[in-house]
Amino acid sequence: MAESERPPGCDSPKPGGVFWQLLSADGTFRLPEAMIFVGSADCDVLVKAKSVDKRHAVIMYDYCDKKFKVKDLNSANGTFVNEARIPVQTYIQLESMDVLRFGFDILFTQTTTTASLSNYVLCSLFKTN
Repeated sequence: MAESERPPGCDSPKPGGVFWQLLSADGTFRLPEAMIFVGSADCDVLVKAKSVDKRHAVIMYDYCDKKFKVKDLNSANGTFVNEARIPVQTYIQLESMDVLRFGFDILFTQTTTTASLSNYVLCSLFKTN
């Protein structure tokens, strides 16, 4: 979203402040304050799982709420926040340490090291200078 497209009264992101990452056993993805697509092909975040659609979900940053939101793009196997399936085509606000799951694969937990990229934890991290 360009600076001119921000809703009135919404602040610009502050350099050197909080940033958000998707974490999985296979690595991390720093979330830009923009709209990103999640899916199995041609997306910003590629998920290696058979139960994930080509374009499965979208994560966007809401400048007014200063929160990320996720929306399922009418996927066959659903998008889950903290193991609750979210309604299709409806943005759901995310909080620090929410667990996101795309599709139905059993994936990343803190007690196992066998994982694929379809389970993410969204968490708030601080930049260090």
